[in-house]
Amino acid sequence: MSNRMVGTILALAGVVVVAALVLLGLDAWRAARTGPRWRRRLVGAGLSLLALLGVAPTASAAEAPSKLVAADGKPLADSVEWKALDAAWREASDVASGKRGPYPFDNAGKKRLLEALATATKDVEALQARGLLSEAEAGLLKQDLAVLVTGVQEKRPTELKGATCYLPMPYIQPAQQGLKRLTARLPLLEKMAAAEKVQPAAVRRILASVAQDLALLAGKEGLPLIRGADRAKAEELRKAVEAHVARLKAAVGE
Repeated sequence: MSNRMVGTILALAGVVVVAALVLLGLDAWRAARTGPRWRRRLVGAGLSLLALLGVAPTASAAEAPSKLVAADGKPLADSVEWKALDAAWREASDVASGKRGPYPFDNAGKKRLLEALATATKDVEALQARGLLSEAEAGLLKQDLAVLVTGVQEKRPTELKGATCYLPMPYIQPAQQGLKRLTARLPLLEKMAAAEKVQPAAVRRILASVAQDLALLAGKEGLPLIRGADRAKAEELRKAVEAHVARLKAAVGE
């Protein structure tokens, strides 16, 4: 039996379990987060399939996840910390992606950018402390900042253009890197999607990174090259992430 068939059967069985929970007046969303692993996996697969179909199962109005809406984004977007973070983020993204070439800065420029990213991480914590970012939003932003730091560190300054003695970084398949990042993001994405309000600027910044990793899995070197049980888990993860992404996008009008 193929992995795709197994995933389909799991999702359909999950829908049946979700329906049974709703009929019994139980909270399917809570069942997907608590209890034995097999049940969480089964219910999660069912909820993901229903979310992709545009169905939001609830046990009762009291237990239903609240309607997710966008908070007033001006206090965050207009803050000094967010503006500095946004500038550092854009520059680091251009550097890490290779948009600025293989030698995007000199030693001083590399040091300055890494310091700006370190400050951005502290700014995220300060914005969370002031209530302008939730714990989940802050956590996801810090995860992405850590990825940018690694990307910047891997780039060589102009002073090393002629150098031949350096230790190359070990190659890791991009899809595997994306899978690892999405696995770390999923619990925080779930918290964001289950919240009452989200910050539009933070959501858009976070979802841009998530979209890049989902694209890695969707590419020809993504899921097709992941074998066996790992592929089934990757497919399950992708569906769960996409369900949360759809809810977050709807909240901010994307």
